[in-house]
Amino acid sequence: MTDLLGEFLGDLSLPELPDPVAWCEENIEFSPRVSPNQPGRFSTLLRPYMREPLQQFHPESGCTDLTLCWGSQCAKTTVSMMGMAYKLVNDPSPTLVVMPTEALGRSWSQTRWIPLIEDNPALSAHMPENKDLMKALEMQFARQTTTVVGSNSPANLASRPVQTLILDECCKFARASTDESSAMKLAEQRTKTFSRSLRVKMSTPTTAEHEFWLDFQAGDQRYFEVPCPECGGRFTFEHGQGENKTLIWDPEAKGKDGIWDKEKVRQSAHYRCPHCEFQIRDHHKPAMMLTPEQWHERGSSLKEADKKGALWIARNPSAPYGRRSYHLNSFYSPDVQCSFGNLAVRFLESIDLFGLQDYNNGWMALPHQESTVNVKEEKIHALRCKEYRLGQIPPFLLEKFGFLVLTADPGQDQTHWVVSAVARDGEIAVIDCGTVLAPEDLLPILNGKTYKGTGDSDWPIGFGIVDSGWQTDRLYDLCVRSRGKLWPSKGSVASFGTWSTSQVKTHRGLVLHTYVDYTLKLSLYLEKIEKRLAPLLHLPDDAPAALIHGLTGQQLLETRTPRGTTKYWKEIREDHYGDCVKLAVLSHWIAKK
Repeated sequence: MTDLLGEFLGDLSLPELPDPVAWCEENIEFSPRVSPNQPGRFSTLLRPYMREPLQQFHPESGCTDLTLCWGSQCAKTTVSMMGMAYKLVNDPSPTLVVMPTEALGRSWSQTRWIPLIEDNPALSAHMPENKDLMKALEMQFARQTTTVVGSNSPANLASRPVQTLILDECCKFARASTDESSAMKLAEQRTKTFSRSLRVKMSTPTTAEHEFWLDFQAGDQRYFEVPCPECGGRFTFEHGQGENKTLIWDPEAKGKDGIWDKEKVRQSAHYRCPHCEFQIRDHHKPAMMLTPEQWHERGSSLKEADKKGALWIARNPSAPYGRRSYHLNSFYSPDVQCSFGNLAVRFLESIDLFGLQDYNNGWMALPHQESTVNVKEEKIHALRCKEYRLGQIPPFLLEKFGFLVLTADPGQDQTHWVVSAVARDGEIAVIDCGTVLAPEDLLPILNGKTYKGTGDSDWPIGFGIVDSGWQTDRLYDLCVRSRGKLWPSKGSVASFGTWSTSQVKTHRGLVLHTYVDYTLKLSLYLEKIEKRLAPLLHLPDDAPAALIHGLTGQQLLETRTPRGTTKYWKEIREDHYGDCVKLAVLSHWIAKK
């Protein structure tokens, strides 16, 4: 019966689809009206880095989210167009293309997408016979409909379900408002009804907080590693600075007047291998970027091809399955304007005219952050004082001693705590630190621990301050049970001011201390640590590594917006001890009042 049923039904297996790269190179040709600078057959020979991202358009690739964080002139839009062309013929599905504005979408459709379809028989065969169905913003092909919308139209973004979503120049999209989610989120919701969908997001980044950059970081973060033509060591092209400087040009190109001779910079610029310091020139790049498959096609053995070929290497092994993100800066582009010399000139021009934001965003594909404070580990080690150790009140504070305070930062896994000696003038010495499993374990420390001063005198902890941002009601209950010795606090996102108090309505008699996190961090990290201004902060000579680490890495960043320059503190994950010391500074603010 099984044999008879098989003969009756025939072979029901799906035909095997071609490789996207091979199909595009065989079927797609750019006419002068689509690509006036580089017409001809589509090829990945000069841009081998396009191959792997393009293969993610195959329905069996397993890719659900494809993020291309690429610099200028790297052909990220070409990748999406080739992927759309491949799917139109081999895996048709409802498709939505989102551009920053409808006008840009219409222009892209009329000058690039529709001409590409008309000029290639493999694609034009799927055009509708009725030309009225082939509009700039909606194309009703034989087996799919492709729609183009602007990100500034929430109604169009939410109007229809799609299986393939293309988001181009995401960082220029409409941002979230009080009434609507961001354009990126609205568009992604259109793919929910399909069990197998592909969301493609492309852009050069702007700031580290933008959802596009966060989307890239949520993926597996693939970087294109190339081999040095001299030593064979692999690396990614980067514009290193300081001791790690990689883009090199003749220092004699700078005149006595401090002005760079741009032509001398352009002619002398080269890339220095981070492994052997070999001078890599532009003519080395094409061979360096060939993939193992391309080397094998040229006659190299598989072993030799693997050694010589450039590879996309994922750096985020914890990324969810199917989320593939690719980072590529303009060093990799074969275009003349992306030569080492021209990029060096662009770098110098950016410093002179715009600052580095334009260069970092557009050419290095990096979010721009100017750090005005960067707390490095050596700054924290400089706070260690040889005059006292853990568990002791330093003798130099006793004459102006004010109080001992317990400050704590509760979390899901454990609660970090710090005990500090605070002088009347605001000088602070951390004298103890540790962790407990639950916030309730803070009360025995608060009520039972004492610390040695001079002679045999023991000093109790005067009071405590706890960050109440995590499980707020539970911490409010704990503060009530402490009978006034433990105070709740909360950080404010305001950009000015210091602190204020308010009554907790749900817990009678409990006072909440709300502080401006931006200002409090300025006092701790800029004044006390970076500039070492009085009143000083001290750490014990045997300060544990965890305490040092918890205070390290804080950065005050600066970014330009249409409204002007904005400064903000970078989010740091493992800064629990830093938050505890920050609350010790708050304790003096409160005591002064």
